[in-house]
Amino acid sequence: MKNLQFNTPILFLIFNRPDTTERVFSAIREIQPKQLFIAGDGPRDSRPEDVEKCKQTREIISHIDWPCEVKTLFQDKNLGCKIAVSSAIDWFFENVEQGIILEDDCVPHQSFFKFTGEMLKKYKNQENIMMISGNNYLPSIKTKDSYFFSQYFSIWGWATWKRAWKKYDVNIENWNNTSAKKRLDKIYQPKYMRDYMSNIFDKVYSGQIITWDFQWFYACLINNGLCIVPCVNLISNIGITGTNANFTSYGKNQNLPTFNIYNNPPLKHPTSIYQNTNYDYTFYKINFKQSLFKKLKLKIISIPQKPRIPLIINRLLMRVKSKILGQVLLKNVNKTSFSKNALLMYITEPFKNINNDYTHQNRKQVRQIALALKEFNYNVDVMNYNDNKIKLQHNYDLILDLHPGLNPIYEKHLNPKAKKIAYLTGSNPIFCVNSENERLKDIYQKRNIKLEPKIKVKPFNKEYLKSFNAIFLMGNEQTLKTYDDYTPSKVSLINNTGYNFLNTDDFSKKSPKNFLFLNSSGQVLKGLDLLLEVFSKNKELNLYVCSNFANEKDFCELYKKELFETPNIHPVGFIDINSFKFMEIASKCSYIISPSCSEGMSGSILTGMSAGLIPITSKENGIDSSDVFMLQDIKINTISNAINNFSGMNMKWITEQSKKAMRIAKEKYSNKNFYNSIKLALKETLSEK
Repeated sequence: MKNLQFNTPILFLIFNRPDTTERVFSAIREIQPKQLFIAGDGPRDSRPEDVEKCKQTREIISHIDWPCEVKTLFQDKNLGCKIAVSSAIDWFFENVEQGIILEDDCVPHQSFFKFTGEMLKKYKNQENIMMISGNNYLPSIKTKDSYFFSQYFSIWGWATWKRAWKKYDVNIENWNNTSAKKRLDKIYQPKYMRDYMSNIFDKVYSGQIITWDFQWFYACLINNGLCIVPCVNLISNIGITGTNANFTSYGKNQNLPTFNIYNNPPLKHPTSIYQNTNYDYTFYKINFKQSLFKKLKLKIISIPQKPRIPLIINRLLMRVKSKILGQVLLKNVNKTSFSKNALLMYITEPFKNINNDYTHQNRKQVRQIALALKEFNYNVDVMNYNDNKIKLQHNYDLILDLHPGLNPIYEKHLNPKAKKIAYLTGSNPIFCVNSENERLKDIYQKRNIKLEPKIKVKPFNKEYLKSFNAIFLMGNEQTLKTYDDYTPSKVSLINNTGYNFLNTDDFSKKSPKNFLFLNSSGQVLKGLDLLLEVFSKNKELNLYVCSNFANEKDFCELYKKELFETPNIHPVGFIDINSFKFMEIASKCSYIISPSCSEGMSGSILTGMSAGLIPITSKENGIDSSDVFMLQDIKINTISNAINNFSGMNMKWITEQSKKAMRIAKEKYSNKNFYNSIKLALKETLSEK
């Protein structure tokens, strides 16, 4: 095929891997396509080295030394694999009717190009053929034809048509429809596959899985689609790095050898179109069916610690769970060689996976704390704050503990002059529990039904907390007041952070009648019940409820009418803030409202402000009154009067206040300010004798 130009357009998806990109590009260069589209996501803020790596990777364009129409879509900021890839494919099919899609870690055999080009032409008008894959994971399953049809839609080197991609929805909006789930039941006879795929789609829909490819799988399934699979493997995936270091559970299917599908030309075409169930069911069984041991293991891992279970059983379950998961002590995360050692007791996962910083502010913050400690010449070990099975191997000169007294395993590993710092991210646990109980009593008096408390936090031991040299408290003076009875030692107040990637300059869709409630768990603590009462009586106003209410069955049952049967109240559920769905809601809403009765410093409010939402909060949200519109209290009448007043504001005022909210979030609640405040607090603490 060399020196014969290839007519099928190719989309090449790249990111920050110049080495793997070069290998895939070499294969593309061999066939000299007439049209080459190159799309690259932008560097991640959390990875400074991405800037240079992305730059080197994009220089691939300078290696195009044949006549070729080249189009590029290079992002300045990192969008993440979900948006970066799906929007790149959208862009591709805005320009072409059919084409090939290759990621930067999928190395094709040369015959892949001819094969996909031939298939695109042959089946372009066959609606139920949705794609052509280059992958055959089970070449031992022989067929009489050169290819067959499958309902497993592998995208490690593939091709499709604009007519098929039109059916793609990155948010799978109709997944909650009964008909969609019934369709899944008909497709998959093995129950384990129905359960597996249903679980995947649930997580994609709710934003717990941040990716783009399962949505394509969904589009193909829901439209009765089939995928063309070659009789031999044509693609070798050379790593789980890809365009955005996206995850995969199919390591056994990587680095497979590739073969020439035209060894015995011409292709032998199937005489009819039907699913090769032998291939599909064998593949499902190998890759998705769990052994009894694995099922038991996953079941145990998923068990939370519950106060109503007898203590001895709780301890046994947690011990088994700990054995399965193993303990994690990340040693010397900054790779330094100082003489002093610090132990950071917080969370370890963000050091192992830095791609999901937008899922919670603490992910980036914990790494920033580790970097700040480095500036004071400490080697930093990191462990999960509640892991009491870790075996510490040396003494420490500094401890930074998220929950003092919960897991004091370091007490026998302190050097004589060691400093202990309590890093507290919320209100006093006693205040938090008492506040929720008061709200639950209020609901009981109104509705004569007792809801279960959702806040289970162990209180601090007063005397033990006093043994700490300093407290770093995320919150403001209001948050600090909840610790009045503890007469804490030196306290440094730390601001929480927002997200720059949510900023917008488009206010055209906003309405003063649209409000957002954005939270996670603890619906009563956060005041959702109050908002449901208010908005159910104000039918001209809209409330979008983005929270984990689905996990609180008793709450959903009690407020079923308001939450699910009131047209102006929209029960969205848990939402990914990096999704089109969230940005669509944020673009329509003018306000974010939170009548919470206990917080540290509300990350949800700062998220909303970052997206241009005007904050209406209770003082317990822990954000200064100069930065938000403060409710005098969280009584029904107060909330009702406030939302009615704000719903009457004009668009000029809303635009000005939206810009102000974003500016405050960007300037006062930035990661840079967080880092500097941690450094200042450390400096003051360490300077004391």
